Amino acid sequence: KLTASDGAAHHRFGFSVSVSSFGSSGDSVVVVGTHGDNYAGAWAGSAYVFRVAADGTTTQTAKLTASDGAAQYRFGYSVSVSSVGSSGTTVAVVGANGDNNRGSWSGSAYVFRVAADGTTTQTAKLTASDAAADDQFGQSVSVASFGSSGDAMAVVGAFKDNDRGTHSGSAYVFRVASDGTATQMAKMTASNGATSDEFGKSVSMTITDSQGSALAFAGAYRADPGGKSDAGSAYAFVLPVDQKCQECEVGYRSNGIECVNVDECARPALNNCHANAICTDTQGSFTCACKQGFQGDGNTCTDVNECASPSLNNCHANAGCTNTVGSYTCACNFGFSGDGLSCSGWNYLKSTCGPKFLEKDINNNPRVGTGAQLNIIQRTGTYFSVDIGGTCLQDRGQCTGGDPPTFTTCSASADDQQFELTSNRELKSKDTSCCFDISGGCSGSSLLFYSCDGANKQNQQFEFVSSNT
Repeated sequence: KLTASDGAAHHRFGFSVSVSSFGSSGDSVVVVGTHGDNYAGAWAGSAYVFRVAADGTTTQTAKLTASDGAAQYRFGYSVSVSSVGSSGTTVAVVGANGDNNRGSWSGSAYVFRVAADGTTTQTAKLTASDAAADDQFGQSVSVASFGSSGDAMAVVGAFKDNDRGTHSGSAYVFRVASDGTATQMAKMTASNGATSDEFGKSVSMTITDSQGSALAFAGAYRADPGGKSDAGSAYAFVLPVDQKCQECEVGYRSNGIECVNVDECARPALNNCHANAICTDTQGSFTCACKQGFQGDGNTCTDVNECASPSLNNCHANAGCTNTVGSYTCACNFGFSGDGLSCSGWNYLKSTCGPKFLEKDINNNPRVGTGAQLNIIQRTGTYFSVDIGGTCLQDRGQCTGGDPPTFTTCSASADDQQFELTSNRELKSKDTSCCFDISGGCSGSSLLFYSCDGANKQNQQFEFVSSNT
């Protein structure tokens, strides 16, 4: 039974294991992952190396940690080990799918050489050439050495990669030289990969000749073969020894078998489209086009001021246009109501008493009756003047009802010709702060001025309407 020499609660020793035998003696090397180890912060992770003799006795020979380990890396989430010849030297690969070197949960894997005496050396850190946040590269690992040189081939799963849809998944193949240098040889994806397949959740590799040709497998446990939801699939890839010499043209990548198109639009890092542009993938390339409301070549996009010309907006002739980033808004001008695309004028000032409208009698005095069209003239702030037939309503400076309002020659600066509708819908004078009042209550027709009575007096309430029907 194997346990860690410094094991502790929640370390999760045994979450991943791998074993490889060597020589004819029957001795083996075992690597055990402990991704919950907190040696460098919570969930930093570690792995332990054991030598298992032919007689079954075991000795812990090393503890592996990442040279740049940190909290949440989950180093040891996956492990794989392969013996090199009969000397007892092994190459181990340890996955750290929580590494954030290329974004949160982008992931990584670490390569170690473990000598027969237990001496360990980290020789390489593996990351995907197109790594991105949430790929979880290092979710699964497998390594296989070949020949007596100490060279090895490794495959690393990134089951949350989005090349063929969100979380379709992928796996990467690396050649690890005896001196520890590592080169990415290929990227594998399923030929019929789809969203949520999670290809690369599990991987395995074996060497098929002494030159390093390999057979690799990748599991996609959530694939839907034959339309069967989450039935799962596994894919096999043949990796010829000369795979390292294969080069794909710009815009394409190797999947281990052939060069396939790269979707540069799937990741902002692969294209130079502006934030306000739409990226469209093409075979071997991509195009950028500014979004509606912006102008430019797609690499640079600037806001279009739709309000600069009536041909660029559909605001009503009696509405104001306000430019916004990528768009605009329309609002009806003072004296008009509507949504800004359609605006109707405030043609009448109606009393809430009933079908009574502000008009003027034959003596040029204001009253309420069948109604007369108004010309609403905006002044300062919320104040406006009321023009009927070329003369403007005037308050005469009274607030007692003894001197009714009248109509007179319009003057833009005269306070006694400026009014506002209060929140209580009272027609209030700027000059006297008094309100119109229908004499005799709602049954009357003459207009006088009294102190504003708030919302309690219906015959002091008015509203603008566009029709008197």
